[in-house]
Amino acid sequence: MVGRGFSHDTRLVWVIHPDEKYVLVYHAPEPDRFLRPSEMLDGEAIVPGFAIAVAELFEEWDF
Repeated sequence: MVGRGFSHDTRLVWVIHPDEKYVLVYHAPEPDRFLRPSEMLDGEAIVPGFAIAVAELFEEWDF
């Protein structure tokens, strides 16, 4: 399913797996990076200045 976006000029896709706590980064139909909670997710040149620790994506929210 991710692969379809790349036929429409998509340049970056993040697939977040909350149960397993990892992120796959795609620049093409196949993932090219596997990020663990100890790593940083960044927007590269596509979303300049964006960066977040992968671990923060999986923290519990306190409302």
